[in-house]
Amino acid sequence: WLGEPAKLKYVEVGINPDGSVSHRAGEPVPENSTYTNWDFIAHRSGREGQTWR
Repeated sequence: WLGEPAKLKYVEVGINPDGSVSHRAGEPVPENSTYTNWDFIAHRSGREGQTWR
């Protein structure tokens, strides 16, 4: 299972830096997304408006 991308879902609405909505709570995170749960855990710095909880 380590080789498979996690089936992530957003837990809250994501707001882009310009104020627009990037995603809504409950929407699946795209598997081809630049941001993965491992990337976030490994690098906890700001993620260009992406919010992970």
